[in-house]
Order: sequence, then structure tokens, then C-alpha cells
Amino acid sequence: MFQLKHGAALIALCFAGAALAEDLPEFDGGDVVVTASGVPQARGVAPVSVSVITAQDIANSSARTVQEVMSQSSGVNVFNMGGANPSFDLHGFGITGISNTLVLVDGVRQSSNDLSAPDLSFIPLASIDRIEIVRGSGAVQYGSGATGGVINIITKAGYRAQNSAQITQTVGSFNLRQTDASFNLAGDRVSLDGYVQSMDTHHYRQNNAERRDGGGLGLNLKLDDGQVRIYARSSSDSLRLAGDRLVDPASATNEFDSNPTGTSTPNDYSFVKTDQVGLQGDQGFGVGRLYFQASTLSKRLDGWGGTAANHQVSSSDEGSLRYVLPLPAENKLTVGTDWLYGNATNAWSGGVPTSVKVRRQSLFAEAELGLWQGARVTVGGRSQRVDDLSKVAGVSYATQGELHAWQLGLRQRLGSNWSLFANQAQSFRLGKADEMSWSYGPLLPQLSHDQQMGIEWQLGLSSARANVFRSDLTNEIVYLPTPYLGYNVNLPKTRHEGIELEGRTRLAQTVGLHGSLTWQKSKFMEGVYNGTSLVGKQIPMVPQWMANAGVSWDVRESTSLSLDAQYVGTQYMDNDWGNQYTSKLSAYTVVNTKLTQQFTRQLSGSFSVNNLLNRHYANYGVTSWKGSGTGYAVYPADPRNFQASLTLKF
Repeated sequence: MFQLKHGAALIALCFAGAALAEDLPEFDGGDVVVTASGVPQARGVAPVSVSVITAQDIANSSARTVQEVMSQSSGVNVFNMGGANPSFDLHGFGITGISNTLVLVDGVRQSSNDLSAPDLSFIPLASIDRIEIVRGSGAVQYGSGATGGVINIITKAGYRAQNSAQITQTVGSFNLRQTDASFNLAGDRVSLDGYVQSMDTHHYRQNNAERRDGGGLGLNLKLDDGQVRIYARSSSDSLRLAGDRLVDPASATNEFDSNPTGTSTPNDYSFVKTDQVGLQGDQGFGVGRLYFQASTLSKRLDGWGGTAANHQVSSSDEGSLRYVLPLPAENKLTVGTDWLYGNATNAWSGGVPTSVKVRRQSLFAEAELGLWQGARVTVGGRSQRVDDLSKVAGVSYATQGELHAWQLGLRQRLGSNWSLFANQAQSFRLGKADEMSWSYGPLLPQLSHDQQMGIEWQLGLSSARANVFRSDLTNEIVYLPTPYLGYNVNLPKTRHEGIELEGRTRLAQTVGLHGSLTWQKSKFMEGVYNGTSLVGKQIPMVPQWMANAGVSWDVRESTSLSLDAQYVGTQYMDNDWGNQYTSKLSAYTVVNTKLTQQFTRQLSGSFSVNNLLNRHYANYGVTSWKGSGTGYAVYPADPRNFQASLTLKF
């Protein structure tokens, strides 16, 4: 286990390795990826599975949202319980997947200190430069919540020399109306960019209307040997909550088929207001480079669920410093510190308020070494001090101590087109404010030992990757639904493992193909639930098979057509820990298509159809305490629907 007292030995090893590697040839890593280490890093260096989705890939796909783009990559499962901001899972964590995957926008953490999915709806696809999905890595550089991996959405923000502006108007099914506008004003060393968004839709079901508004500004400064960006974002989302549809074979009830648009919760709603202000940048300092970022985020939630009103307020201040020291023979050492200070309160009408205080500070170091020809070794460790306090029903629970993460990985080039990678790591996750507020007793930190290995091939615009992964967890943190809200617990020992295949190519100059295949299994290694042994039982809401296939066709220079199909296999429903229900959440296949037309240099448009074959399906279900005990509840997904957009650039 890595500890701070071992830091000197680690740094000495880094310098010793650099001296041994001084005369080795230069290693060509390929595309730049920033998420694996928190600083610019060559894609061919990361000793883990990496997917880079470029702006061109996004333009060639049928995706309409960031989540739809990500779902076309191996291992990513997206599910929605109503609303325009669905949640997602990486590496088979089910409903808590979003708490085990760290989401960044331009390197800034978006996962707030609660269980809601980060709001990515404010990011127009046209503003994205690339999306980086780094699987099973990030705990050393980022700490808690990166066991599944790190997703970094890199936008086209930052200093740009040219002035520009654009506005997009979208209309669609379910009375969708959305306006997106953005601009960039540039000087010699200063630029200002901003965006606004307004969306209004009824969605597919009753009592499911949504109104979302947001905007942001960024000030970018070019320094002599660096850059600084100061930004502010604000958003509000008002969403009516339609609730579930009950299916109970024992009583011949099937609201999913007979009345999928109905609502079981006609009075439920939520309103979320989020504000974030921060700065980030880098500056040459001595022989190395200093990277820095700091932000403050506040969030307020008001809602009504069942028979009670809910009011939540949370705030967090976080930041980081990273210093990258170049070493001989193209090696480098990164040392850094980060911190998170947060507070949250949660109150239900008629209930006892809960409060959470989070105080976390960390030190970490990571080295990249070329110890022999064609190889890059990554070694690093983190020590994180934790001083959290939760107060539930008048009783205080403290989580204090020191947690550790480490990583040892290797990427080996095999000629000019092939490479092998292998990685061994330890990661951890601490409970979020929501989880700490709704638990019987303190939640123990989740600890995971992670292994990954694979092979990659790349030649021009064609690439392929195959990898296997396994994570063995102790005290995995999950939510157990009950008739009255539910609570969070630590599970017995669990294992998440799988195989992922992914590739893309182009046929001639006009046709592109991409596809992925995932087999995964998440299961209990020990434990008993309601008198039933859990050994070998599968964790709910984790499909064993997932697949994607897509084709894009440049019909002519100004016209393109894309078609994508996604398959998600059967899943045990949420809360079916003993795998005792005879019914599972059914498998489904969804086909989406989009036609894009460039009318002039300034005017473009698109027309998309999602769920082209009009499949009737649900991507989330939970065993129900309603009815006879054999029932379950599902959230119907959207039937066939349409969107049309026009974009005007200035």
C-alpha cells in the first residue's frame, strides 16, 4: 500500500529510472489525452483502455446529446428515468455507475457531491473538440470516484484568434423547443466566449414536462508562457416526475403496455439550480510546468415526492495544483495536491434534517518512464486525508483517516501499429453527501483492486482495441430502494469483470464504420440477503451483453447520413439482489439516424429520428413493493421521435 512516507523512495526510483533510460530512443505516443494523468499525455502512453471520440466522429454519428455519443463506445450503458439528463455506467456498477465514474469538462470535475448525474445538457455537440474515455484509471490523479474510469469532455473553449457566433434552433417531438447560442470575441492576448441555452419539452409521458435554462461566460488570457481561463456557469432545471409503470403478473396488471404514458405520481416534481465559478490554467515554472484549477459550486434542489416536500442545499470548493517535471529521455514526473471542502443539508417535510460536512486533502505523485525501447511504465500513488462528518436523525457519524490509491502500468509498442498495455491499481470511493445522509450508521470507504490488460492496433484512420478488466471490491456503496425512500449500505465483497472490443475504419473516402462489443459480469463473492446466499449472484442493472454498430456516409460534399444501432441485453432489475425475480428487464435494440445538410457556409441543418423502428422498451426497472410481491416497476423509454435543427454561423 502506498503511503506518504514512501514518497521519497518513489521519487528516487523515478530519477533512477530516468538515468537508466537516458539513451533510449524517443517514444511516439500518438494523439494527446489529458484525463489519464490530469496533464497533457500522449494516448500511446496510458497503460489502460482509451477511447477518443473526435469532433468529426460526433458529426458523423446520429447522436443528439453527449450521453448518446458516449453510449456508442464499449462498456458505456446509459439509462433514463425521465428528463433530458440521463445517467450512465462504466464497467458494470449499475445504478451507482455515475458515482464510480469521474466526469470532467475541460479538466474540471462535474460530479457534484450528490447522486444526481452531472448536467451535461448545457454542452452543444458542435462545441466539443473531443471526448476522452479512460477506463479503469484516474484514482491516483483524482482520488475518490474514478474506479470505473474518467471521462473528459474537451470543448473548443479557450483562446481563439477569430471572432465568431452561432445560433441553433431545434424543434421536435413531444413539443420540444430548444435554442442554443454561443459567441467568441478575440483580441491579441484576450478572448471572451459565452453561451446561452433554453429548452422546453413535454417529454413522452404525462406529468413529465421539463424547462431548462442555462448560460456561461469565459475569459481567456494568453500569458508569455502559459494561459488562464476564468469561467462562470449557471443553470436551472424544472422537471415534472412521471414515476413508474407497474407490471404485476399475479394480478394481471401491466401499465407498461396498457398505459405507458400515464403517471403514478401526478404531483411530484423537482427544481434544481446550479452555479459554478472557477479558474484554470498552466504556466511555465522553472524547468517544468505548473497546472492549476480552483472552482466553487453551489446547488439547490426543491421538490415533492409522494407525500413530502424535499429541500437540499449543497456547496463545494475544490482545487488542485500539479507540477510536471520533465526528465531525461522523454520521461516525466508529476507531483501534486488537491482538496475538496463541502457542506450539504437535506430536509423532508415532517422529517429530521440531515447535514454533511466534507473535508478532504491529498498528495500524489506519478512518473512516466521509458525503461526500454518501445515501452512506457507508469507508476504512482496517492494519499488522501479524510475528515467527513454526517448528522442523521440527531446522531453524528464521523469518517476519518487516510486512504491510499496506487497504479503500476505498462504500455509496450510492437512495431509501428500495435501496442500492448497492462495495469494494476488500487482505487477507492467515499460516500457522497446524499449517501451519507441516508444510511443507518457510517458508510465505510469503498476499496477496489483493479486489473486491466489489452492490445491495440492503429493504421491511418483505422483502429481496433481488445481488452479485459477485473475489479475486486470491498464495501461497495449502493442504494437499496424501499417503500419509503430507501437507504445506502456497504455490500459484501463483489467482482466486476469483462471483455471489451472496439474498432472503426473508413471505406474509401465517403463511408465510415464503427462498432463495439462488451461482455461484462458483476457479481457477489460473498454475503447473505434476506436469508438467501449472494455468492455468484449478479448485481442488478448491469447488462451482460452490449453492442453498437454504426455507419456514416458522405453522400456528397455538403450532405451526410448516419445510422447507428445499439443493443443492450437483459438485466436483473434494481433491488433484485438475490436474483429471485423470474422477470428481468428485457433486452432491447434501438436504431437512430440523422441527415445533415450544409446549405451555405453560414447555414446548416439536420433532421434526426431516434428509435427508428419504434421499439417499446424500458432501460430502467426496479422490483416493486406494490401489489402481490411479484410485481416490478419500469420507466418507459421514448417511442419513435424526431428532431430538426437549423444552425446559423456569423
